[in-house]
Amino acid sequence: MNYDEACAEVISLEKGCQSLSHTGVWTQIGDTDDLPSFGFKIHVSAGLDSAGHVLLLVAKALDGGVTFKFARDMKTLASLNMGLLGVTQARKVITIYPQSRDHFLRLVEVLKKALRGESGPRPLSDSSVPESDCLYFRYGSLLGRSHRGRAGSNELDERSPGRTLPEGVEDPWGRRGSGEPEGAVAQTRLFAGRYLVLRALSM
Repeated sequence: MNYDEACAEVISLEKGCQSLSHTGVWTQIGDTDDLPSFGFKIHVSAGLDSAGHVLLLVAKALDGGVTFKFARDMKTLASLNMGLLGVTQARKVITIYPQSRDHFLRLVEVLKKALRGESGPRPLSDSSVPESDCLYFRYGSLLGRSHRGRAGSNELDERSPGRTLPEGVEDPWGRRGSGEPEGAVAQTRLFAGRYLVLRALSM
């Protein structure tokens, strides 16, 4: 099944169960009304040849109360994977919004089982999920690019390449730094099948 067919099937599966919305880039299932301002989000990465299969696996693995979004069509997916829609969006085929840290950890385990054997390149602003080659995560705003902090100031959601966890937020699995193992750059899959991205020259 190609990616556009998979998108249509997911929309059909979710019709009447959750709210549905479209933007120029994403189709979103569910809404963000009950989500916290900030938290962990899950990104699923996939190549063009496997993205339709991966999308169906994710949609069937999630229960009806989980909000998620996915690249709305094959053309958009290709643009995302090539980084044409911005460095911080590159390689993110599906984004899943957990309601809490515990919910995040439960969803990760469900998705690890559903996506065993699948692989995809790591988004530049994300950390990898242990024991998975297509699941990645970051901590940031679930509602927009900034939110009102505890002290009343606006706190910006930084999405720079290599910045995966803000100060004061611990890796859910107790890893230090970016959450990547030693030599992770060498293990990163080639971008567009040919290029190894080391850093972004501009945003």
